[in-house]
Amino acid sequence: MLDKTHTKTPSQVADVSEEAHSKAPQTEIDIMAEQLLEMIDNFDELLRNETSLLSEGKLSDVAELQEQKMEVAKEYERLLRSMTDKQADFKQISSSSLKERLKAATDTFQHVLKKNLFALKSAQISAKRVSERIAKAALKDIEQEAGTYNARGQIGGRKTTIPAGVTDGAY
Repeated sequence: MLDKTHTKTPSQVADVSEEAHSKAPQTEIDIMAEQLLEMIDNFDELLRNETSLLSEGKLSDVAELQEQKMEVAKEYERLLRSMTDKQADFKQISSSSLKERLKAATDTFQHVLKKNLFALKSAQISAKRVSERIAKAALKDIEQEAGTYNARGQIGGRKTTIPAGVTDGAY
């Protein structure tokens, strides 16, 4: 079953970030960097969870995550857009440990994104192969059942039936 207890919503990330900022005086860019770290951690955890579920073949649990994933992705994108005009200011982050944490988190997040993309593509390929095998098996069954026309214009051999799931609905 899906464990959503550790993944924070975007509003929880903002609450945690505000709480962290109230402890020590920081510049605006430090606050934004902390928010970005929280958002990356949250998104990272969500993607790791999804990747794990994909590798376990729990596609229904993956489907349950999609709404939350979209919400977090949109919030992450909004945060990045708000930082675009302040990109040069990131060189002014007051703490070198904050800079290092941000760099490490970004590098790790890129790796997690690549692993998640690979898992998604693998699941997509597997699903396509399964559906192709089912379609081929159904068509093979139909071909085996079909006979040839006899002198009266009727199909000889066994009775021909086409399963409803094999038709394309075009007729």
